[in-house]
Amino acid sequence: MATVGGESRRGHIGGQREEVFVAQLSFQSEDEVLLRPHTGTPPLIDGALRVVGTEEVEVDTIAALTVACRDSPTVASVLWNAGDGIIGVVIDGAAQRESQQVMTDEARRFDKIFETRYTSRLRFAGDATLGLTLKGFNASIFYKYIQPDYVSLGTYYTSNNYHTLGLSAGTTLFRRLTLSASFSGQEDNLAKQQLYTTRGYVYNAMASLRVSDRMNVTAMYNGYLQSQGDGTAQVNDTTEIHRVLHSFSLVPTYNLPGELFDHTISLSANYTENRDLNKFSVGQTDVKTLALGASYNLNVKPWETNFTFSLSHQNTKGFNSEYSSDVASISTGRSFLKEKNLSTSATVSLNYNEVRHHSKSLSMGVDLSASYTLKKYHSFSLGASFSQYGDVNLEKTRSTLDNRDVRLTFNYLYTFTLLQVSAKKKDKKEQKEKGSKGR
Repeated sequence: MATVGGESRRGHIGGQREEVFVAQLSFQSEDEVLLRPHTGTPPLIDGALRVVGTEEVEVDTIAALTVACRDSPTVASVLWNAGDGIIGVVIDGAAQRESQQVMTDEARRFDKIFETRYTSRLRFAGDATLGLTLKGFNASIFYKYIQPDYVSLGTYYTSNNYHTLGLSAGTTLFRRLTLSASFSGQEDNLAKQQLYTTRGYVYNAMASLRVSDRMNVTAMYNGYLQSQGDGTAQVNDTTEIHRVLHSFSLVPTYNLPGELFDHTISLSANYTENRDLNKFSVGQTDVKTLALGASYNLNVKPWETNFTFSLSHQNTKGFNSEYSSDVASISTGRSFLKEKNLSTSATVSLNYNEVRHHSKSLSMGVDLSASYTLKKYHSFSLGASFSQYGDVNLEKTRSTLDNRDVRLTFNYLYTFTLLQVSAKKKDKKEQKEKGSKGR
């Protein structure tokens, strides 16, 4: 992109007053702007030319302005007549169509890879991982770096202008206790052109204990810390982004196998806190959530059918607000046919939601689904759901369950891998070779 600004100058030549208008020209090096005569008020030509200066003059004078592009050798000439307006724009088409090769020492470093031209752009993105594995212990460290404006196959990277460093480790003790932890930090604004710099830190830890052959307990912690630093502007203490997130989970599971029935009981508890650490914050965006759940799974072996019963409760508290939700559901599933490639499932659920001092609602839902796999590569699935919502407020804003939602979905999936394709070609080649040898 080349842009040339301008101004208006007034002078006297040969005892007569002369006005010279300098134009402002913006265009891409690959655009094509043709010679176009024009009279009257200076307009935009092909959305590319704007003339600065509107004062009238008393004599007809033709002025020429030659513009050289900053990013490419394209040359343009602007002709202006003070009496008739713009005469035209002339662009050197030969210089426009081909960007000259850059012959500097810095650009010649890439001669073996590509020819560096004035329109060339070099960006880098890469990551590296180093791992260590020992008996009962493993660890790894990784680093990722993506430059600003990185483009891959003509598409801008979904996330760029940042680098991140992380490490993780895990071990098993006494053949019963499994421990793992990880930490990573990320920072953007590599080009130092953003207003502010954002830093984020993600960390987690997990411990799983096999109490017995039937009981297992898992505890997890997840955390996230976000902070803001200076960029082209200095961070203001009153508006600085500084937040932290803590999440704790505990999941005990008990299995009871049998000849005809298998029983599985699972409990879960999770507490999450999202807090603003800005010293001027009064807690308007702080959120605390407590979620509790229980489920029971029954596997009837003679029927080859599973039944699951579950209950869950969630309570979320914010600044002068509180939300709670209770869900009860029952579901069943079974596989059919000799190869068990036809699966069906059904779920019925009841949901009660309440926003304190605001609203209460009750909803019921039914979900049905079926899937079929043909020759391991073709998968068909069909789903249907029905939901009905109602208001249980004392004000009776809606006295009946009058809101309904019905959905039908159909999906088809074909699975293939390059290894399978190459294996088929190899088998065909071997069969041909065997056939030729037999002949």
